[in-house]
Amino acid sequence: MGFDPESRHVRPQQIKFVSTLLLAVAVIVVGARCQTSSTPPEKPAEQEDAGVVPTDGGIAEPDGGEGDAGEDPDMPLSCPEETTACKTSCTNTSLDTENCGTCGTRCNEDQECIQGQCLAMGCAPFQQACATGCTEVAIDPANCGQCGKACSAEQVCVNGQCAEPSECPPLSVLCGGKCTLLSEDPANCGQCGKECPAGQGCREGVCGPMTDCPAPGVFCNGVCTVLAKDPNNCGKCGNTCEPGRTCTNGSCEARCQAPAVECSGICTILDADPSHCGACGNACGKGMSCKGGKCEAGCEQGWVLCNGECTELANDARNCGACGNSCAANEHCVQGSCSAGCGDGGTLCSNGCTSVEYDPQNCGTCGNVCPSGKNCVQGSCR
Repeated sequence: MGFDPESRHVRPQQIKFVSTLLLAVAVIVVGARCQTSSTPPEKPAEQEDAGVVPTDGGIAEPDGGEGDAGEDPDMPLSCPEETTACKTSCTNTSLDTENCGTCGTRCNEDQECIQGQCLAMGCAPFQQACATGCTEVAIDPANCGQCGKACSAEQVCVNGQCAEPSECPPLSVLCGGKCTLLSEDPANCGQCGKECPAGQGCREGVCGPMTDCPAPGVFCNGVCTVLAKDPNNCGKCGNTCEPGRTCTNGSCEARCQAPAVECSGICTILDADPSHCGACGNACGKGMSCKGGKCEAGCEQGWVLCNGECTELANDARNCGACGNSCAANEHCVQGSCSAGCGDGGTLCSNGCTSVEYDPQNCGTCGNVCPSGKNCVQGSCR
């Protein structure tokens, strides 16, 4: 076969065919790429503004729909003052037995939550459970009137109110920051700091069995007291008289009844009180008495002057029946005679039998010592 020189040249019909074929292929390829593109279509503007969130099912729901109703569970509770957020509620952890002191601290069934501490129930009716335990808020300077209310170091608690030490009620003395009756206080029985053994009470300044509280006395919180005259237990245990009032026949009344007046916190009769003779603060000299509001030489009726002091010979063991007649250590002066026991009307105090109505060393109650220059008249230092 011979070579055809015409075969080296491409015919125009062939070029047109090939160009048409290539264009068709390009169109097909570009169309396929557009359909499989991974770029998502733009959202309509109204969807973006509404915060629409597409779901797997292709249905969009706006934010804030029913599925998102309510507060954010991760948002902390906003609780009022003096309360704490515990789980889903606000509570007072100082009182809540389920959250006592801290969230989740639960008290036992026989306990209550007081000032954030689980404390045993069962305080006496006249006591209150505070963080320090059961206490009498009427006289406790650390819990005066209510738990946690503390008086200053210079003050005492009198009938639930902080007061100056000079404001202790009549016959009371200051012991450890508290006004107390030495005749009845088992923590200060007869003298400050003398504590009765466990299970014993204090009567007339002497520790004894809790059963040793003869009528008209009754025990209130281990203290043998007379409800007719005790301002902290007036008429019944725990009934405290208000400041400025005293307990008379079991009722809280004005401190002094006419013709008595109050001098230095004590009700007295100015016509007969040698410490306040005629006027408060006008004291008679040693061995003198007050008659008609005037100081006169001599002692009160029934008393005699022994060694410069007015004394009652019927009960004074140092001057029993006569000045200078001293009874033995194991004897007491009963109706002017030395005896081993106390007679009617006598009270056994730490220094022996005595009349608390007239004994300046045990005035009104055992252990209540009258200040220098004052006598004991009807149970009051004057």
